[in-house]
Amino acid sequence: MDINDEELDWMVDEVINDELHKLAQEHIAPYTCQLFVLENGIMKSYASGVFAFLGDSIYLLTALHVVRDFSDTNPLYFMIREEAFELDGTVIGMESEENRIDLGYIRLEEKLVLTISLKYKFLSIDRILFPEGFFAEPEYCVFGYPTQISKGVSYFLREQPQKVYDYYGLKEQDHYAMEFTGKATNIQTHEREKVRFQHYGLSGGGLWYTVLEQRGNRFRSQAYLVGIMIEFRTGKYPCLIGNRIYYFLHSMIGGEELTFKFNSKFRNRVKRFFGKWPSVLRAG
Repeated sequence: MDINDEELDWMVDEVINDELHKLAQEHIAPYTCQLFVLENGIMKSYASGVFAFLGDSIYLLTALHVVRDFSDTNPLYFMIREEAFELDGTVIGMESEENRIDLGYIRLEEKLVLTISLKYKFLSIDRILFPEGFFAEPEYCVFGYPTQISKGVSYFLREQPQKVYDYYGLKEQDHYAMEFTGKATNIQTHEREKVRFQHYGLSGGGLWYTVLEQRGNRFRSQAYLVGIMIEFRTGKYPCLIGNRIYYFLHSMIGGEELTFKFNSKFRNRVKRFFGKWPSVLRAG
């Protein structure tokens, strides 16, 4: 049976779409938490976050505006099946109105580890310290839980050009501005669907650097956390905006929350990630 070019392109697209669906389901979704608040006795979808195990502690990485008012009397929750569990931990924030930094994290109590692990996984440092530029045409995935729907969505996107950064007053060393075309992948049906809702709730979700390599008739896929989403714009240049994950690690290292057991290969990865070996890790 002969296959024309159009049919071949369709078949290739189907294979790639299946791999991207697998990437979102297996390498991103298990680390991404849907956050809730309790309003009038009802759990209401609120935001997103990423669970990580860094150093000797577990963290929920998210946007600062998500956790700014977090307290014993104003808790955040995560759900496992129909049961709600209250987050417990210490909030640390990084904020700069001038540079538009809006990052926060909760250093979680150890007692939550077993409960969280019933549904989620914890991201390791190897999934963050990834040197960008290794691939010629990087593509990204934004993953989170919009408040208007009950499921997670994945957006496979490319970065906006410099003119968009300039238009919105963003700095490339601080931000990611991702081109948004109005479609998302439904992780239940893995179909591309028109987005008919606002993106509130994506705040705190991860921006992931995606790797999809073909080796013969097989694909190798992986995703690395490179940013946290903080806002979206629907004006002249529709885009989803995130802060770079650099700020989390820099703050954790500077505050001596995060220390490394490194060999020379790992040391080189840290150096490439920061542009130099962080001063807090230099001898003398």
